[in-house]
Amino acid sequence: MAPIAIYVAKALNVSPYPFAVAVIIAASAAYSTPVSTPVVTLVVEPGRYKFMDFVKVGVPLLLLTYLVVVLLAPIVFPFSSFEWPVDPAVQPTMP
Repeated sequence: MAPIAIYVAKALNVSPYPFAVAVIIAASAAYSTPVSTPVVTLVVEPGRYKFMDFVKVGVPLLLLTYLVVVLLAPIVFPFSSFEWPVDPAVQPTMP
């Protein structure tokens, strides 16, 4: 997803940093299932947890995480403070 996010940022001519941060957080936000990490999978049986226990707690936490990232990523990493490098192969040259 990171290459797609960076491509979108370049197409919009804005900084790729807020897009990359959103992808990083989204990739690590796996709260809704018991198979998100090996540690969580190990405690399911001894704790007698059900799949729905993770959904009940994980989905609201996931929504809160996404909301915070969408609101704070552009503030911490502004869209306009980045200048894309110019590809010399695309630029016309003076004779």
